Amino acid sequence: MKSQTVSMVDQQKILEAVEKTIEKAFEKYQTQRHPKYVSPQAAMEILGVRVSKLQTLRNNFEIRYSMTSNRGIMYEYQSLIDYLDRNVVK
Repeated sequence: MKSQTVSMVDQQKILEAVEKTIEKAFEKYQTQRHPKYVSPQAAMEILGVRVSKLQTLRNNFEIRYSMTSNRGIMYEYQSLIDYLDRNVVK
């Protein structure tokens, strides 16, 4: 009876380790598939907009961005996708 309890605990630990490994692999895959941040040119291409519309979206806090230097701006990829999803016409 005691050996069954130990093996059940071991099985649970193995399952937890497998789940963590799968989660890490998935996160790594997502990062490799799409970078966290993209250039303004890539953002305009993804959204199908010009620089003025991109700036308007940024100024209205409709998309997330990071300022890497005085004039260097990178756009969060997922926020671009979220913006597109919010504006789906059904």
